Amino acid sequence: MSSYTDGRFRRFSVRSAADHDALTGLYNRRYLNHYMEKIMGAAHADFYTALMDLDFFKKINDKYGHLFGDEVLIGFADIMNRYLPDDGISVRFGGEEFLLVLPQMTEEQVRDLLEKMRQDYKAFGRQKCGEDFTFSCGIERYVADMEITALFSRADDKLYQAKQKGRDCVV
Repeated sequence: MSSYTDGRFRRFSVRSAADHDALTGLYNRRYLNHYMEKIMGAAHADFYTALMDLDFFKKINDKYGHLFGDEVLIGFADIMNRYLPDDGISVRFGGEEFLLVLPQMTEEQVRDLLEKMRQDYKAFGRQKCGEDFTFSCGIERYVADMEITALFSRADDKLYQAKQKGRDCVV
């Protein structure tokens, strides 16, 4: 990805701008759809998705302001990319929702990766404002011939369960 950061926004060539979120530099849903068609069509496709939502993000924006909220989104994107395996992708799914696509990983490896991300995100919050920041997550495994909408719906259902369990967890 050939980009550089100028202030709050990441700059891209015109060609790659269509596939990336301007604030975080992560892939966007447009690119995700293209990527998912490709990976789901591959023989022996086996991967997990992890749908994450930053807990109480509106309260962070209300308490510290939207510029700080942008800084939090960028910081979380950086944390995601720090742990992203070479063959995976990280996506800004919308607002404060993010998605990882993690090929060739076991559920245990996915959970380990997410736990490291959780600890880093908490530390990020402590460093920035003395508070633990948390996220909730739903993970789902792709199985052959599953529709993309079903995959995302199942991950979203599990994300909702994580929120119902009190947030700051992975279902």
